[in-house]
Amino acid sequence: MLAAGVDSFRRGDAVFVTMNDIQTYHVFGRKSYPQPLTFVGQVDVEADAGPKEAALKLAGANGWVELVAIPASSITPVIVEGEPA
Repeated sequence: MLAAGVDSFRRGDAVFVTMNDIQTYHVFGRKSYPQPLTFVGQVDVEADAGPKEAALKLAGANGWVELVAIPASSITPVIVEGEPA
């Protein structure tokens, strides 16, 4: 069984694997102000689906004053262990 968003097909003896358009989002939330946003988890959704439903399934709707989903492709690493700053 392949992961979600991955398809395979066979041509002769060769097996080809393709990735569908999957977008990864990092979900952050806070339960009160002025509590900082904290990492809740990450969700992978089809590119045209949007992250709202998947983020709510991950975190639940109750108790949050704010939940945000940030596309992983929009995150810019500033410090990465083992790399010069």
